[in-house]
Amino acid sequence: MNPAPRKIRILFLIDYWGPPAGTERHLAYLLKNLDRNVFDCRVVVFNYLPNVLADEAVASGIDVQSISVDRYYTPRAFRQGAVLRQYIRAHDIDIVQSFHFKSDVYGAIVARLAGVRHFVASKRDAADYKTWLHFMLHRLVRPITQHYIAVSKVVADVVSRKEGVPGERISTIYNGVDLERFAVPDQAARTAARNALGLTPEHFVIGMSAAFRPEKDHALLLQAFREFHRRHPLTRLVLIGTGDLLDHYRKQIAESDLAGWCPFDYGLISTTRGMRTWGALPGSIPGSSTRASAHGRPRDGDRDGARGPVGRCLTSR
Repeated sequence: MNPAPRKIRILFLIDYWGPPAGTERHLAYLLKNLDRNVFDCRVVVFNYLPNVLADEAVASGIDVQSISVDRYYTPRAFRQGAVLRQYIRAHDIDIVQSFHFKSDVYGAIVARLAGVRHFVASKRDAADYKTWLHFMLHRLVRPITQHYIAVSKVVADVVSRKEGVPGERISTIYNGVDLERFAVPDQAARTAARNALGLTPEHFVIGMSAAFRPEKDHALLLQAFREFHRRHPLTRLVLIGTGDLLDHYRKQIAESDLAGWCPFDYGLISTTRGMRTWGALPGSIPGSSTRASAHGRPRDGDRDGARGPVGRCLTSR
């Protein structure tokens, strides 16, 4: 009887894993759907905060380790690098895949020192917030990064132009939608969701689901919506997300002509000044408008912005 073939051992490195946003959900989806008979998956997080996706991964048998690394150029980071190197060697890792800047650079160096020959960098933003130093470091680890995965052609072009990576070393794999989990609702569910938001059948709804951070550029959407609404007064706007700028946009909308058109929704329970509340949208809202995600800063101690609970919404109608 032939022995079972050895599983491919993959370590995913990620700078931050807390209350989930896009990259964290993408990683959780990989962990859930990769064939456990073929792949042995593990995760190391440099900045970990308790969250439901990590809990689900651990409950399913995935080893999720927190090896805290704030600033990657400090003596402590060197000590933590030794811990990570030991972990990689102890589990005989075949492939390391990285998410975000610190994992791309610091992680690549440690993985190579641990003897890993296959290092893959996953690129999920347009790097608008990176400086010349970030790109210089990306170029320095290019020889030890075997391959790159870009989430779009725009991101692939950034990696090619600014990091000097040849096109044959970049694969573009677009985000997808799980059609079983996010099935189109039937008419009854759709009507109930719209009624809960105070929307009538005549309203045309535009939606944006994104963290309230500068690179998402909600201001641009609000500016465009203001012009559009003047021509199409039955249009309504739904913004879903959380982040450092949430209160800023709440105040801006409340004090602008947007508030005059209709109240907006926010938060969890309270109702004041016509503000009604939803823990999360109770159903699907048609329409989506997003700008390219561009967050490229390292999350040193998450000083670049904490992420709060998902599900708050802000609606101008």
